[in-house]
Amino acid sequence: MFQGGIFPIVIIVPLVLARFLTMSVLIAVFAFLFGASLGSFASVVAYRLPMGESIARPRSRCPICKEAIKSWYNIPVLGYILTKGQCHFCSVRISMRYVFLEIFTGLVFVAMYIRLPDHWLWPAYSMLALALLIVSLIDIQTMLIPRKVLYPAFFFGFLWLLAVAIGQDHFSAFIRCIVSGVCLFVVFFVIYFLFPKGIGFGDVRLMWVSSFFLGWLGYKVVLVSIFLGIFLAGIWAIGLLARKKVSAKSRLPMGPFLSLGVLLAILYGQQIAHFWWR
Repeated sequence: MFQGGIFPIVIIVPLVLARFLTMSVLIAVFAFLFGASLGSFASVVAYRLPMGESIARPRSRCPICKEAIKSWYNIPVLGYILTKGQCHFCSVRISMRYVFLEIFTGLVFVAMYIRLPDHWLWPAYSMLALALLIVSLIDIQTMLIPRKVLYPAFFFGFLWLLAVAIGQDHFSAFIRCIVSGVCLFVVFFVIYFLFPKGIGFGDVRLMWVSSFFLGWLGYKVVLVSIFLGIFLAGIWAIGLLARKKVSAKSRLPMGPFLSLGVLLAILYGQQIAHFWWR
């Protein structure tokens, strides 16, 4: 697996473009580059964490020849172009999945900046998006959602949103976060207790953490995220059953669908809620 990280280009490119772009566009460029870099980092964590390896050392390397990848080949998206989609040393093909993750994460970060009602919320929700991406990748591979990813995102979001609540006198929004997180934890824990083969406790953690963040945007947005996650999972399961890829007793990873539901709710949840409850 090819692994990357965060690079100086995230800072250098916006500085070079500062003379030619408006502030809003400049911030969007920074958001994309920062997101793409973290998308590259997400692939590192998703690969190494389940194996019990350090996410910091050793340096990024080719999984076949084990040669360390040069720093400029680790630049998100551009590195893939420079290497022509293959290892510089052994010429093994590099999966397009890594480029897709980088571009997807960059676009999500930009969308967060554009769609969130307050730009001060962007750091917290971007970190949530990164955590959701990582746990989704791990859940697909292992059917597990590690708390080592969710808990740091929660604590960062808790402190950041508390600071925003204090700075902007939005204590009612922060209280909604707490109420949403507690209520959804109870609801999903009851579901897990009654139907342990339906969802795992990792799904309970995921919805608890996500609902805390979503509470700031409103209780209806929380409900939208749940509906979207379950709906997307149901559509996927029906498709697999129709193609006879799985049986009715097969277990599917819920994390990716719940995560996608959360992301869609963050970006469009208020509009969807308005449409449903108008």
